[in-house]
Amino acid sequence: MIGPQKDEQDVERKIQLYNIYRDYVKHEDNLINNRMTWLLSIHGFLYATYGLTLQKKFEISQKIVESTSHVSAFVWDAPGMSGAMEGYGFDYVSFQIDVFLIGIGLVGIFISRIALESIEAAGRATQTLRTNANIAFGMDLESTGPAGSEATPIGVGARLRKKLWLPQITGGGLGDHEINGFIAPRGIPRILIVSWVFSLVLMIYPFFKDAAAVIGR
Repeated sequence: MIGPQKDEQDVERKIQLYNIYRDYVKHEDNLINNRMTWLLSIHGFLYATYGLTLQKKFEISQKIVESTSHVSAFVWDAPGMSGAMEGYGFDYVSFQIDVFLIGIGLVGIFISRIALESIEAAGRATQTLRTNANIAFGMDLESTGPAGSEATPIGVGARLRKKLWLPQITGGGLGDHEINGFIAPRGIPRILIVSWVFSLVLMIYPFFKDAAAVIGR
């Protein structure tokens, strides 16, 4: 009876250890979920602010054009009047708006980069947990076939899984499932960074144009 009892105790210890690994993976998954949530929430605010600010710049520009269009030709042709009416206060306000928009873009890039680093950290932690669990349970790293095929455990892992029927702690035993599961968390911050870089590139010309107008006055 000592043999079967010892085997039963070993099984219980393995299941407890398995649950510890699974809880740790759930913890890392929750961290990734939380980081993605605040990343998207902050970017929703940033994009809304960016759009409203850009719209306000266009509205101010349109008002300047409309107001100067009513000035008579005699007044408009007076020395220095054209530049004063056309650029009165607008160049400076436009320059301030450009600086604010560039600031929003830089904040977006910075936040996206931080989120990406923290998500990558959680991903590396999950991969380490998977490796350590495979070692702890005697499972081979590649213990199943490709996606869509039936599981084909091999080696010591085959005997253990046949005995306990425990799946690997991530991906259901399929490595590509684990990789595909990280496409969105790792890809979305990169897409956001590219979008902000693109917006900054578009802001280069108006920024330097407004800066030159302000300095020239």
